Amino acid sequence: MEVMVNADNGKILAWEIRQARSFMERLVGVFSGGVPFGSALYIHRCATVNTLFMNEPVDVLYLNDKREIVWIDHHVQPGAIVRKRKGAVSVVKLPAGTVWATDTRVGQVVDFKASNEQIDMGVV
Repeated sequence: MEVMVNADNGKILAWEIRQARSFMERLVGVFSGGVPFGSALYIHRCATVNTLFMNEPVDVLYLNDKREIVWIDHHVQPGAIVRKRKGAVSVVKLPAGTVWATDTRVGQVVDFKASNEQIDMGVV
C-alpha cells in the first residue's frame, strides 16, 4: 500500500489514493460525491478539474510531468469548473484544508511511498 507524500517536507497528503487513468475511472471519480478525509483522487492526463457532483470543497494540486506542483487551488467549492492550469499534466483532489495543514506549496514535489517507509505521521 502506498501513501501520497509531500517529498519536500515529508508530510503525508493522503493514506488512501484512488487513481483515475481511464475515462471510466474519471467518471467514477466525478460521481463519487467527494474526497474523504485522508484520501486523494489522482487524475492522470488532466490539467483542469470540476466539482460538479461533489458534496464538499476540495483542495487541488496541479502537477507537471515530474510531479512538481505548478498551481494550487484551495477550497474549490462544489459545482465549480476550474480553468486549465499551464504546465499541469495531472491533478490531485484532496479534502479541503489538506494543503494548508501539510504546508504544501507550489514548487514542491508529490511522491508515493510504501506505507512502511519512514515518513512523517504528524499531519492532516
